[in-house]
Amino acid sequence: MAMSPRDQALLEGAAAGKSAEELGRIVNVPAANAVLRVQELLRDRDVWSGLERRQLLLQDLYKLKSSLQTQVENGGFEPKDVANLLKAFQQIGNILESSSKITNSQLERVTSVQAAVLYDMVLNSFVRVKQALVAQFPDADMSALDDLFVQGLRESQTRAVGA
Repeated sequence: MAMSPRDQALLEGAAAGKSAEELGRIVNVPAANAVLRVQELLRDRDVWSGLERRQLLLQDLYKLKSSLQTQVENGGFEPKDVANLLKAFQQIGNILESSSKITNSQLERVTSVQAAVLYDMVLNSFVRVKQALVAQFPDADMSALDDLFVQGLRESQTRAVGA
């Protein structure tokens, strides 16, 4: 999809670190409108996940590394070429290292989902067992079972917190 010169100018200005006011002056619109348009353009163009963006960046770095490495191997290099090759290796290493780490927010989301699933499993199991017991022993007092279940949950929680 071709981008209009106006949109291109906005994106280039934003990428260059221009302020909202400067962006507005570039395309002769209020600063807030310029910022909203940049956000809209970025949102529309953001089809890759964070992992996919890292993989694409890594691919570009590998391409750069190969080009520099070929230059060095062919003897047509200067000290700055070797320094650039080393920087490319360092960038690849940094990206690989950072992509393998899980963030705290990711860990919290996983933990929260796991806790909800575990809670549902325990509760549904208890309800199913209680239904089966009521069917098998219709005259039994199930309130004692409820009390035992709550007591067991509290004991489990105490052990989990103490561990």
